[in-house]
Amino acid sequence: MQFVLDCSVAISWCLVDENNDYANAILAMMPDCEAFVPGIWSLEIANVLLVAERRNRMTTEQSSEAIALLQSFLIQVDTATDANALGATLAIGRQEGLASYRTSRSSKLPCF
Repeated sequence: MQFVLDCSVAISWCLVDENNDYANAILAMMPDCEAFVPGIWSLEIANVLLVAERRNRMTTEQSSEAIALLQSFLIQVDTATDANALGATLAIGRQEGLASYRTSRSSKLPCF
């Protein structure tokens, strides 16, 4: 199965004080799936980890473990995110009523 992975779903796997049944179901699927993410995804993940560390929600060691977990999955970054942002992505967002960061080249895939 292929799908678009949202940062909020992935980050819930990383924060020990979050427990989300929906995200956990996606996590259980990850070893057998290929996920696509927009080019900004890694920056979103890094920002959430930094904020969580600053707010003492996690340690730097836990951040490193979270990064290792995410890197263990088949997650493909859409390298065309930036090139398409002001053209095709904007048009798809308008057409489908989606946020611009959820309309990658994989817009035909389910978004989790």
